[in-house]
Amino acid sequence: NSSIELSVLINQGVKSEGLWKLIKTFKFRKFLRLFGFKCLSKIDSLTLFKLDKEIKEYNYNYKGIEDVSKFFNKIIDINPIKSESGYVYRYRKEDINDIRKNNLDIIIRCCSGILKGEILQVSQFGIISFHHADNRINRGAPPGFWEIINKSAKTGFTIQLLTDELDGGIILKRGNFMTKSSFSLNQVYLYCKANYYMKEILLYIIKNKKLPIFSESIPYSKPLYTIPTIRIQLQYTAYLIKYIIKNLIESKLLK
Repeated sequence: NSSIELSVLINQGVKSEGLWKLIKTFKFRKFLRLFGFKCLSKIDSLTLFKLDKEIKEYNYNYKGIEDVSKFFNKIIDINPIKSESGYVYRYRKEDINDIRKNNLDIIIRCCSGILKGEILQVSQFGIISFHHADNRINRGAPPGFWEIINKSAKTGFTIQLLTDELDGGIILKRGNFMTKSSFSLNQVYLYCKANYYMKEILLYIIKNKKLPIFSESIPYSKPLYTIPTIRIQLQYTAYLIKYIIKNLIESKLLK
């Protein structure tokens, strides 16, 4: 869109330690849990992307996109100050000033930590972010997984203006769709639907010079979801095997 200028790519330069961090700290149970889920996710995506006609019709490139840095006018490299947990990111005054000098209208958060402090006010309209679930009933991760485990009829997404409250920002858009047949398929639809409405929000800001009409976030008292336990992973594996067998039988009968 010619009305949008990709002014600055803020590169935080944070490498995910993931499994290696757990090995170094000898947290074997957490390592097993994370490693198991990585394997499960890989098998799920490889198997179902071949079997499921629905995803082929959607024409989604699951492997990602090319390097986006070439689309930006400049890159700012910063190193956030991470909390002891490693999840919360704060920023040095000099980094804040470097970003502020660019007079940005809005910042979009993409796969960073939990942003806190002055960074939230560094652009005119603040920072907007995806929450790949309906944040009234599901906060945490992984996206698109727990709706299947909980047998939810719908999977939701939330686009919000970030505040200091985790996943409790000012709501700019909520939406949902019927929960799909697998974790990978559900996740793909979740990303694509949320992306579409993020574009709508940006176009609204361009046209009206303000944020869309929004609603306040409501208090959240349900569980904070995280990487599933081995027991839950085995539960999903049983579901996955059943789904694959059913899919193969139906495809044989149709031939």
